[in-house]
Amino acid sequence: MSLLVITRNKMSPIIKANRRLALPIQKLKRSNVAAFQKTGDRIVVLSAWQRLFAFCIVDSRQGKSFRAKGISPESFFMISWNGFSKSWLVKEENIPYAMHSRLLCDLETAWKCQPAKVLFSCPMTDEDARASSRQATSSGSIVSDILCDGRWRGPHGIGRFATEVLPGLPGARILEHGRSLLLSPIDPFWIEWQIARYRPRLYFTPGFNPPVKSRCPFVLTVHDLIHIKIPEERGFLKQVYYSALLKPALKMAERVLTVSEFSRREILDWSGLEPERVHVVGCGVGSAFVPEGPRWNPGYPYFLYVGNHKPHKNLKLLLTAFSRTNPGSGIRLVLTGQPGPFLRKVISECRIEERIIFLGRVDERDLPALYRGARAVVFPSRYEGFGLPVLEAMACKVPVIAARIPAVEEVAGEGVHFLPVDDTEAWTVTLDQAADDPDFGAARIQEAFCRSASFSWDVVRKRVGEVLRSVRS
Repeated sequence: MSLLVITRNKMSPIIKANRRLALPIQKLKRSNVAAFQKTGDRIVVLSAWQRLFAFCIVDSRQGKSFRAKGISPESFFMISWNGFSKSWLVKEENIPYAMHSRLLCDLETAWKCQPAKVLFSCPMTDEDARASSRQATSSGSIVSDILCDGRWRGPHGIGRFATEVLPGLPGARILEHGRSLLLSPIDPFWIEWQIARYRPRLYFTPGFNPPVKSRCPFVLTVHDLIHIKIPEERGFLKQVYYSALLKPALKMAERVLTVSEFSRREILDWSGLEPERVHVVGCGVGSAFVPEGPRWNPGYPYFLYVGNHKPHKNLKLLLTAFSRTNPGSGIRLVLTGQPGPFLRKVISECRIEERIIFLGRVDERDLPALYRGARAVVFPSRYEGFGLPVLEAMACKVPVIAARIPAVEEVAGEGVHFLPVDDTEAWTVTLDQAADDPDFGAARIQEAFCRSASFSWDVVRKRVGEVLRSVRS
């Protein structure tokens, strides 16, 4: 009997194929191998990878692999023969142990073939079956029949969420190509095409880009409703997108994720969804954001603003208030990003060009040092779904001066210095106090630091995983 044994290197994703002769079947029971036996023009495949067993049939003449419809995958290798390259193709798939008999029966019925000779039919013990079930449903395991949109990853709020959450879905297929299409008019159709192409059991996006009409259940994430709540950021096309595409998609989605209770209330009020369909998974703070470590020292004290420059960020108020502070303190205002025409005009009108520093795009690895070196982090935003820079500053034990808005209050508690959103005079007074007092905010720092410890990306990944598993089941 000739066997092809497929092994996987635990230290790398490489799968190796070796031909062996007359390998004793009994040795396959607990080994990390997949074996098949060529029977005429068909091959019966058995996988014992990570103690999850499954079968499949491959047609070696046409280079096609067959699987019965409606079979839910959980973990095995599918092997097929490529007639053009004259090579075996190995693709990792998933099917639970409990599906053995049903899968074989369905395959035999579908192709009207004689019962296939199973190479390995030694069943698991009850203990093995229970262990396999526990592994398949563990909190850290998301199976590979989930298609995720990885195009959101980047240096922004949703991008950070996507960057942190998607690696916590091991085995999921991540879409990386098609970034130029994200949020374009054809993006919903492109997503639908990808779903038809990969045929997942579930589609998940960490952003607010749904398919037109998905062939499978889907879960999407709405972080906030800035585009319809802030007049300066609405625009005709955005209103059409939200009313004609996103709102109907929310009603079709199996679940909707969001990052705060405030955003959840906003979504429920706007969409009319049932409350149990909208889940708060939150955001976390990375392990690099700690008090200890290097501090950026440009040679002068500085206030730090981290974020984009969109209208809801309320930077005109910040620049105006800063322009009225005492220039004798020598403190400067440092902002990430590059100024656009509007900010340049405000800075010129306030005559504070020498006191404002724009850093351009800042790598995430450099952010902790920027936070630690700041006299205080300023966050004057009028509307947020979460307020991640506030949390990161709290974790670095840096004082925070923020506008009092619901989402930031929910995240920070009383650990930051809150000011009215549109009170320029109050901001000027507080900025002067922080510039003159090196110990500004010391009374709140420890409380803020302790509160930040309750926000973990591990917890966020676990919450997302629980929602996705509930939809799959």
